[in-house]
Amino acid sequence: MEKQNIDSGGVDEIKAIETLKQTIKRISDVEFHKVLHETTNNPVWVGSKRKRGVGFSFYQPHNFRRWFKFSKVGFVWNFYNQPTLTHIGITHKWLNYDSEHWYDNFFGCSVRVRKNSIEVTNKNPKWSLIEHGKDNCLDIIDEREKECVSVLKNFIEFAGGNSDFVVFNKDSEDKIRGNSVTECLPLDMRFRTPIVKKEYNEKVIEYPGKDSPVHVANFFENMAIIDKGSEILEGISDIRKEIFRLNPLVALKSKVKCCQDVIDNKDLVLLLSHKEKRDLSRWLFEELSIHA
Repeated sequence: MEKQNIDSGGVDEIKAIETLKQTIKRISDVEFHKVLHETTNNPVWVGSKRKRGVGFSFYQPHNFRRWFKFSKVGFVWNFYNQPTLTHIGITHKWLNYDSEHWYDNFFGCSVRVRKNSIEVTNKNPKWSLIEHGKDNCLDIIDEREKECVSVLKNFIEFAGGNSDFVVFNKDSEDKIRGNSVTECLPLDMRFRTPIVKKEYNEKVIEYPGKDSPVHVANFFENMAIIDKGSEILEGISDIRKEIFRLNPLVALKSKVKCCQDVIDNKDLVLLLSHKEKRDLSRWLFEELSIHA
């Protein structure tokens, strides 16, 4: 009969643990959803609501290059001498043993005409404010690419030639500054990895290469987690309190690994009911070979 009671108690405890797990999941989902979506008024951001614990960075797609197919049929290399364009200040250089043309200061871009392709570099110096956890950087990249296409259309209108305006290659060096990570970097620090680099006396990091948008987006996602760290810890603390309230015996067992743990958690033991104290005493004897 005693064996049956023990087995029955074990089954009841398993059920209690499963119920506790479901309750923890429900509470944690609520807590983390609340942290991620909580907003507060911030007088710095006039006319808007800023999320609590959310940070921002400044972002700039630097040396933003896009390649397109290009036919030189009808192309006039010295088009920039037209009276309508002389005031713009377009400059021209021969490159690659005079087989390629490079034009600078063409509507905010530089344009390089190759044998069967054309390279457009968007030199827009604007820094954009990015909210961590958002994909605003992808919108900015898309806008810069549209600017390249627009410049290419203008270039063909003045210089001739032809293109399908479809990007077949891309590259950039995306810069980030003004956040808790970059502001901690010493000015004279320099480093380079396959993904990120810092090569100048600036508190700026750069993600080079055609995959830079992916790395930048990941950086902003990671920064969002860092920004919300304190709120997440608060949420975990609330979950722990709720666990003990729902099933103090199970919660206490998770804390006790040796005799000293029983002493360290004496205040929690005193909160147990008489039945829970008996159950704890039996568990301590069976699992740890000690008496409470």
